[in-house]
Amino acid sequence: MNQKTIEPLVAEKNKVKTQRTSKYELLRFLGAFFVLAFHCLGSKYTWTWSVFNIFLVVPVPLFIILSGFFLANSSKAKILKYLWMLLIFYLINIFISFFFFKYDLIHENARYRVSWEWVLAFGWGPWWYFWTIPILYLLAPFLNFGLKSVNKWYSLTFIIIFYFIWFFTMNIIVYPQRLVAAGQIIFFMIIYMLGAWWKLYGAQPKPKNLTLKIAITTLVTIEVINLILFATLKVSLFTMAANWVVGGYDSVAEVPATFANKDTSQPFTIISALAIFIIFQNLKWNYNWFFNFLGKLSVPIFLYHFAFMNIVNDTIAPNIFGGIANAEIKGILSTLLIAVITIAFSSVIIYPVEYGVAKGVSLTHYVINKSKDFVFKNKKVNVEDSKSNKKIKL
Repeated sequence: MNQKTIEPLVAEKNKVKTQRTSKYELLRFLGAFFVLAFHCLGSKYTWTWSVFNIFLVVPVPLFIILSGFFLANSSKAKILKYLWMLLIFYLINIFISFFFFKYDLIHENARYRVSWEWVLAFGWGPWWYFWTIPILYLLAPFLNFGLKSVNKWYSLTFIIIFYFIWFFTMNIIVYPQRLVAAGQIIFFMIIYMLGAWWKLYGAQPKPKNLTLKIAITTLVTIEVINLILFATLKVSLFTMAANWVVGGYDSVAEVPATFANKDTSQPFTIISALAIFIIFQNLKWNYNWFFNFLGKLSVPIFLYHFAFMNIVNDTIAPNIFGGIANAEIKGILSTLLIAVITIAFSSVIIYPVEYGVAKGVSLTHYVINKSKDFVFKNKKVNVEDSKSNKKIKL
């Protein structure tokens, strides 16, 4: 194969890679934005929430599906870069906490009371996700091996059965307020296997238009059913399925507060997340640096939006939007303001964070290599000394 033949193949390979990167980076950003909106919009019993409900509840399973999809063929736990990123973001978390507490932006009338104990453990956002991910990454090679060792239909059946066993015992394995809960790890494992299974078997060459049509039809059907339920019964399909099926309650009002976040992990949520992923998978987009940049911001948006939500809701929004009577409009405007501030903050810190992560990874590899050289050198010296001693004895 000559150079002229190789160059187009390399160019095509790079084109496919950049297309995949850009569309999935945009998906990551949208997921982070909807996590922010999930926490900022306010009441779940409004038309605004109902219309966007299908997108508000899917980010966490969507992120895990992405992890499974891209790590499906990995045989090693790729965790070093993640740990450095987590360390740097955690240090930033402590730094901004000093600022917020020093200037008393979290005041006596704050809607969300926080403390140093809370901030150090949970951060200014859903840090429980990031405390659980390293455990998932360590388990990923074993999960991948298991999926590849079993027939694809057996493995899919196992994933589905495992999920429903977990789902119907959610009222036993709850999400307590601690760093990592058993229910989180199990849920992450199940959804990771779903993403990896789709990479290994579901994404194989086939009539993709049919898969895309099924995904779009599924998403539209779920959205229509959800809107009909809200218009007639003032309930959400996602909350109703999670709370009623698991807890057996007759009305939303009877559901305990411990079930409040189960709408992000119930069956319709998982189906919607997979459908959205498939739709993005079938998009034909060229490389887009702006989408890639937005994707970089997804992690800090996810981690720090709570801090800016507290500030906006307790100090800024009442002064700017206080004259607006409509609660839904006020919620939308506050959410957009929080998003703008969080995105701006994330844009400022992302490149220094990436630089720090790269240096940290390089330093770790340097220390490991030097340690190996030191051990090997000492071992070699010991062997030579042993040989010398034998010669002297002779």
